[in-house]
Amino acid sequence: MSKALIKKAVLLGFVVIALLVGLRMITFITWDRVQQRANAVESIRQSSAGPQVLSGPVFARTCVEERKESKQVDGKTVVETHRTTRELRAFPARLTWRGDIAVEPRRRSLYTVNTYRATLTADAAWESLSALIPSASSKDASIACHAPRLEVILSDQRGIQSASVTMNDTARKLVSGSGASDAASGFSVVMSEWESFDATTANTQKPSVQIKLDLLGMETLAVLPMAEDTQLALGSMWPHPSFMGSFLPREKSIAGTGFTAAWRVSSLATNSQSNYPCTASRNKSGQDTPCGESMAVTLVDPVNPSALSERAVKYGELFIALTFVGIGLFELLRRVKVHPIQYLLIGSALAVFFLLLLSVSEHVSFALAYALASIGCTALIAVYAKSVLGGWGGALPLIAGCATLYGVLYLVLQSEQHALLAGSLLIFVVLAGVMVATRNIQWSQLNGNE
Repeated sequence: MSKALIKKAVLLGFVVIALLVGLRMITFITWDRVQQRANAVESIRQSSAGPQVLSGPVFARTCVEERKESKQVDGKTVVETHRTTRELRAFPARLTWRGDIAVEPRRRSLYTVNTYRATLTADAAWESLSALIPSASSKDASIACHAPRLEVILSDQRGIQSASVTMNDTARKLVSGSGASDAASGFSVVMSEWESFDATTANTQKPSVQIKLDLLGMETLAVLPMAEDTQLALGSMWPHPSFMGSFLPREKSIAGTGFTAAWRVSSLATNSQSNYPCTASRNKSGQDTPCGESMAVTLVDPVNPSALSERAVKYGELFIALTFVGIGLFELLRRVKVHPIQYLLIGSALAVFFLLLLSVSEHVSFALAYALASIGCTALIAVYAKSVLGGWGGALPLIAGCATLYGVLYLVLQSEQHALLAGSLLIFVVLAGVMVATRNIQWSQLNGNE
């Protein structure tokens, strides 16, 4: 192998390293923008309401058991009183939630975050309230109970715009706070007329409850199945739902005009009753997730510019590698000499595309930003390649290759599920083209060997 070829290979190695460093710096900028968007989401959440997790309605009753125990201390009889607080709950036999979700985008600085307004109604029915009758742990224990209450728990109470509860066709007065000691956020109804609640009342009462709730939230709405038979039906004009939680909808319809989804969960299939009260917990990434088994939908933003730019820059190395392969083929097949500095400039134009995409997409739609950045960089490479490769005859194939790369990348970004397939097919096509174009080259003669 000639010294000139070795020298050029070494210089190209330094060019590639320099371009990789540049791409890494662009990646850091993209990560910073992603973090800034996360800060914007948190800012809106602090001033509005976060993802909502809805649990209830459930009848609950707080009881205090008092037990006296006599002990001999220094020859004297001492009576100690032990008190234990118990929460008794009666879950509905049937519960149906229905709702319509309207998306309300909010802006913070350069970033848009999807909040929503959910109009929800619930119908719940109980066959018996016998679970609210306490049983003493021992014969000498006495139990005193507060009046039962109907409680609805929310992960973020600030999202309540309005709420009403009707029980057995009678409107009830609501109290702020669920009343549950472990999850106070929400609202409740104190059943003061049941102050002397006993077994007879519990067995004869079969309440029917209707709830109307106007609720604000952010990105995710989750409902915990609290009844023996829980049903949920949601609809929205937002066409990009992601169904999360432990249960997928039995029926769903997604179109360009929105989505509808319906769930049905039996208490035999979930541990939500045993985990009650439970709304949300903070995961390792700092996001709230339902701590119980839930039926949930997330309103996905498919054109989040920061996330799409972050995904795009991951293909920067592939862009540069394929372009350099194309230029190398021109050198080999057309006997055109391309200096490493010229490789560096063309590679820099490819890298700048990702920086342009990120910055422009913060001010216009992602599709327009992508078009402007790709057209601008392709035009720049075209003008430069015309001189480097000796005219339009040599530049046009390179321009067509760049345009193809930008087109494939856009399709990959719009359809993440087919990213691996598109990338694999692109690499296969390029490899096949290189092999076909160089099939008649005598490589040993290039090395100076016989």
